[in-house]
Amino acid sequence: MKKYFVSIFLIITFNYGFSQDKLVKEEVNKTQTTTELTQAVQHPVEGTYQIIVSGKNAIANVPEEFLLQIESKREYDKIVYIKVNDYIKIKVLPFNIIRDKEFRSLNKYSYEK
Repeated sequence: MKKYFVSIFLIITFNYGFSQDKLVKEEVNKTQTTTELTQAVQHPVEGTYQIIVSGKNAIANVPEEFLLQIESKREYDKIVYIKVNDYIKIKVLPFNIIRDKEFRSLNKYSYEK
């Protein structure tokens, strides 16, 4: 009788311990997914990027998908350009310039000839 009690106790303890581990892992995965989704839909702060339009008759129409790419393309110490089309590109300032004490924000649009 004592063997049956010990066996049942061990089975219940093992199942309880396994289920708790699984719940903790699922909660961690939910947190990471939520954080990634929040970052994906955030628009960048104006002044940290600039839309450069070349050509007199070009209209600066930048789809939202390009604005959402800005933060993911931003580098630490190098200016990055995202090409929208033949007439429009986006200049993305690096983190080291943005975090500088004497940082001055850029105009949203710049027109080149």
